[in-house]
Amino acid sequence: MPLVLRITLILISLFFILFVVKKVNEGKLQTQFSLVWLFIAAVIIVIAIFPQIMFFAAGLLRIEASSNLVYLLGIITLLFLMVNLSIKMSKYDNDIRNLVQDFGIYSFLKEQEEKNEN
Repeated sequence: MPLVLRITLILISLFFILFVVKKVNEGKLQTQFSLVWLFIAAVIIVIAIFPQIMFFAAGLLRIEASSNLVYLLGIITLLFLMVNLSIKMSKYDNDIRNLVQDFGIYSFLKEQEEKNEN
């Protein structure tokens, strides 16, 4: 891995870490999600500092090029994140539906109570 690419990866990862920390401080990103992104940035920094890790892992898994391993790990990571976010989104969708139904029932009962008082 060329030195310029390694330095670029480290700088981009550091800026990304600062960006994530800023978004957490602003309250725009939850801590649980920020930990995943911070971990990914830290892994990128470690790989940029020690590229031999990828060469070793690619050889161990009998993958011809270490870049193929990087793409494979990236795709697996993105799939994991997408499934995790889909699960969260489904949970929030159910929570919103339940809240709307509860509010509808509450409004209906309140309206009936007001009619009975008159």
